Amino acid sequence: MSARYLGLSTEASQRFERGADANGNIFALDRAAQLISQLAGGEVYRGIVDAYPKKIVSRTIPLQVEQINNLLGTVLEKNEMCEILERIDLKVDGETVVIPTFRPDLHGVADLAEEIARHYGLDNIQPRAEFLIDYNVQVNFLEVFIDTLKNALVGLGYQEIITSSMVNSGMWEKITEQSLHPILNPISKDLDGLRNHLIPSLVQVVQYNRNRKIQDLKLFEINRIFLPSPDKNIQPPEELHLAIAISGKREGSSWTSTQKEVDFFDIKGLIELICHKISLDNWQFISYSDSVVDENGLAVSVKKEIIGKLGRLRPRIQEFFEIEGDVLVAELNVRKLFEYRKVDRKYQPIHRFPAVSRDLAFIVQEELHSQDLVDLISKTGGSLLTEIEIFDVYRGKQVQEGKKSIALRLNFQSPKRTLTEEEVNSVMENIISKVGKTFQAKLRD
Repeated sequence: MSARYLGLSTEASQRFERGADANGNIFALDRAAQLISQLAGGEVYRGIVDAYPKKIVSRTIPLQVEQINNLLGTVLEKNEMCEILERIDLKVDGETVVIPTFRPDLHGVADLAEEIARHYGLDNIQPRAEFLIDYNVQVNFLEVFIDTLKNALVGLGYQEIITSSMVNSGMWEKITEQSLHPILNPISKDLDGLRNHLIPSLVQVVQYNRNRKIQDLKLFEINRIFLPSPDKNIQPPEELHLAIAISGKREGSSWTSTQKEVDFFDIKGLIELICHKISLDNWQFISYSDSVVDENGLAVSVKKEIIGKLGRLRPRIQEFFEIEGDVLVAELNVRKLFEYRKVDRKYQPIHRFPAVSRDLAFIVQEELHSQDLVDLISKTGGSLLTEIEIFDVYRGKQVQEGKKSIALRLNFQSPKRTLTEEEVNSVMENIISKVGKTFQAKLRD
């Protein structure tokens, strides 16, 4: 650590950074004193001063003969292994091997197998035509879930990137306005912290590509972030996150594209698609902003717990990276997505009977969130209301100041029969009455 801190690499540092025998100091001192006395006429005094508060003792490793043979592909007997180990000063005591302090590189059974193979001779190990492999591997459902996310995003035209978890702490704290967990032994001064967000990493990639005239970008990364710990000497808590960044034209620069730039609703629609794809349970959008996402951002909430955020990148961060044009970003906690998804899915047959579609336009207060309106209509409509879609939001001359018009399309359908006009009208009247009383809303003419 001292050699790296000082930027001084020597033969001694390369030797001792791999481990040295702490109990060999006295022997080395006695030998040095002997040489000083013999060669330089020095006078050696009796006794030593040894500051050694916590003595390092020999550890043990179990001698697992069958496992070692499986690793090496050999059929050695225990006594043969013991003979080899004794020759290199590794004492065998029953079913364990005592590891001397001058061998700090030996930690497990695999290390013993390597030592035995070296001294037995690799040329003496006969090749085998077959190996016994256990294919009964426990399925890691989190990894399967991550692959599902990746395949969905790649299928939508997004490119996966991988960035380093080690960052410049000064720059990162300035961007995120949050502290980072420091690296005690950094490989360089520019990589001295562990990142606490993924979004700035993606923004750096956007900057790199923009500087090379690549404007239209759809990027994502699934990687770990590190939360700062009060104790800098312990490993910080980790979270697995999915981050997404889009910028440039929505459909690229082809002559067939509309040449429209991506906007907030592109990232919002993508997050909605992901939530539906994984069958996320009882989720909703709520207003949100932080040091990375601007004041018009949203958070993904499940059971009153925020598991992600999305929105437009704050202008100050765009200015910091010298990026022109909007960058839309999102970051989700993958572990929380995995835990809150619906595991049991039930097949639902296609309805045999036709649906009835009705349109409504309400004039409401400007500060009313459209999601609150949708939630109330969904609750009031009951089981016959199968779908609600907002198809227009209007602000203008025909709507007084401080208000807005929200137009919705409602679909009604029953799996058992064709709905009558009276049934649909009854539900519509209940919806209009409930919305009017709750939000002081009026139907737009």
